[in-house]
Amino acid sequence: MNGSAKPFYSKSANTNTPYSGQVGDRGAMIWDGMQMMMKSLNPNTSELQQLHEITLNMNEMLEQTRNLYNEAITSRDAAYQRFQGADNKLLQVNNIVQRYVNVKDPVVASDGYTYERTEITNYWQECQNTHSKAYSQQTREELDQVFLPNLSLSRLVELLKKIRAPDVHPPTTRGIIPPIPANRMNWAEDEVPIQRPMEAPQGNLAGSRANNSRRFDNPRFKGGHGKQATHPCLRVYGTCNFMDDCTFANYPYEACLNYIKGKCRFGDSCKELHVDRNDPRYQNSRSSANNNNEGNENINSSNHHGDAEEHAAGKGKKSNSKEKTAESNASETARGADGGNDE
Repeated sequence: MNGSAKPFYSKSANTNTPYSGQVGDRGAMIWDGMQMMMKSLNPNTSELQQLHEITLNMNEMLEQTRNLYNEAITSRDAAYQRFQGADNKLLQVNNIVQRYVNVKDPVVASDGYTYERTEITNYWQECQNTHSKAYSQQTREELDQVFLPNLSLSRLVELLKKIRAPDVHPPTTRGIIPPIPANRMNWAEDEVPIQRPMEAPQGNLAGSRANNSRRFDNPRFKGGHGKQATHPCLRVYGTCNFMDDCTFANYPYEACLNYIKGKCRFGDSCKELHVDRNDPRYQNSRSSANNNNEGNENINSSNHHGDAEEHAAGKGKKSNSKEKTAESNASETARGADGGNDE
């Protein structure tokens, strides 16, 4: 192999440079910290899940109680309406009773009607004294002297005089309870669940890739917020040296950095978002090196390649010096041999 030729670095080569080691260690420390945080949140997660189940059970009990309450209110209103109807009928009965309260000795005449014994007897006696016939004012038929005591009416009047309408207060104005809106009971479904699979960081980090090729994918650790989260450097590295001045500051948070650089090896099977790097929406006017500087990864890759070139150049210089030394030694040897022949 020619000593001046540059060494070949394949895409899968493990370039253990000082920069990759530092970034890998930092990613591993972040990963360990996140794991410890998730372990500390696990008890709270189980308790929150239990509370959520208790809340659902209470919601079901509340709905059942609401239905029972509404049924009770409906029954109460119906009973009060029946009471009002009975009270009206009782008032009519009381009016009839008042007509017979002052009757001391009710009797039934031959016409079938009830009269006061004193009154009907005086009437019949007057008719006999005037030699006229006594006629019923109800049926216009002739009355005889047979008067039967109306014992049933006497007992009924005595009983009805004791009946009094109960004092019932009017019901309250409370009505039925309408159904509880869903947005007031399903509040827990709108929240981001705490326990969610957590993935290791992914990127061109040799150290972290050797340990785990996954990435952080929990939305609680995203750099942005909501559906408009941006800056994928924060997802891959956890931080960015350029922040708002970074070339990738306007790209979506889930965008694949390798695809933007044209280096993605997974193609359509890549789990990250592929976006058009030429889309004007993603261009950052604040970036001082929009075409040359490509964020943290470009710095790392440039440093890696710079070290490799210096290393290769150093080897080339050493080989050239060795060749020059060998040539000078060979020329001196040849001169010595020529001098010996001359002697």
